[in-house]
Amino acid sequence: MNSKQEIYVKDLVALKERPDFERLKYEAFAEQAYSYSRLGGPVNYNLSICLYEKCIVRYPLNYLWKFGLGLVYRRCTNCNLYCSSTTSQDIHQLASKCTALLFEVGEKGDKYLRGLAYSHLVSIRQYMNREEQACLFKRKSIWVLIKHTLKNGKTNPAVLRQCGKSFKSINVDKAIELLEKSLKLRQHGVTYHHLGLCLIKKADFLANGRYKTNNSHRKRFTQSHTSDLNSRKKNLNSSLPQSSFLLPSSLRNSTKSLHSSSIKSESSNFSQSISENRTNNKSSQPYNKPAGSTNLGLDNDFLKPYVVSQIEQLDPNDKLVIQAKHYFKRSLEITYGENLPAKQSLGDLYFKTGCYEKALAIYNQIINEGNQNYIITLLSALEFAGKSLQRMCETSELSQPEE
Repeated sequence: MNSKQEIYVKDLVALKERPDFERLKYEAFAEQAYSYSRLGGPVNYNLSICLYEKCIVRYPLNYLWKFGLGLVYRRCTNCNLYCSSTTSQDIHQLASKCTALLFEVGEKGDKYLRGLAYSHLVSIRQYMNREEQACLFKRKSIWVLIKHTLKNGKTNPAVLRQCGKSFKSINVDKAIELLEKSLKLRQHGVTYHHLGLCLIKKADFLANGRYKTNNSHRKRFTQSHTSDLNSRKKNLNSSLPQSSFLLPSSLRNSTKSLHSSSIKSESSNFSQSISENRTNNKSSQPYNKPAGSTNLGLDNDFLKPYVVSQIEQLDPNDKLVIQAKHYFKRSLEITYGENLPAKQSLGDLYFKTGCYEKALAIYNQIINEGNQNYIITLLSALEFAGKSLQRMCETSELSQPEE
């Protein structure tokens, strides 16, 4: 050993003799667990879960570690991860573990952690709104969870960011307000990305005459209507926001050929398909995917955060659109270009404003990176790269003079 190695060994031996060595050891395990969770991917998430569970068994009242474990469980339910994983994943079980931990932190942790825990519960509740899923949230509506969130974290930029993301599908103006407040406290790539998405949604509402300052066009999301929210959100079409959404056709086609509950583009066939699937699979686990399988039979609630907007055209000179473009670019600057969803949103914005060459360049960047942790983003980029080429060809043909 060289001199530096000898010094480190002596320090470690001395550390082991300290009375608080046990606590320091588990703090190191927890830091390692956090590092694995930030690296991402199925293998790293499994390592993170094992380490966090070891720490919590030894120190069951450490709510920071329980919050960290809850977030790892939540990341494991990510649809991009699920579609690219070759191992079996019971998403419903993971979601159950996640919500149980977050509720415990929200009820027993310090005020900072309570706000963060409830903000993530709000986000999950937004997409898990069926009656049979209400038990995971102690039958609390999204509005009750939002109230708890803002009560405990109204000055926390991370809490404001999470609430702003959730409000994007409920009240776009409120979402913009919360995200702007979050940015004033701390700049963050995800905050810039979702603020840009909110501005695009508002621009679309205004362009199509569906925006009203009193938000009456969002009547179905008001608090007075939460009592029947679950009953009216039985399928993907009824539970989506005002602007229409759908999965990339490449993913829809794969799902259609591989699973009996395929996602269909016609809403009339969709409800019937889901109903038949539930009837035929009551005894099975609908979220489970056999090891090595490429089956994409996912619960549609988990697909909604990854769907692609159907907005066909936006005015490139619209102030909201220009500002949204700036926010997407700012998000990529802060994350050194690693925020692939923001990169896709920038490409989509170029596509919707008729800048097909710029859109194609963005989509090609995503394709060339080939990040398997973002499989749905990759599929969408492939589809819209093709559409960009198609539009460019059509534009070229129209511009050619007749012979």
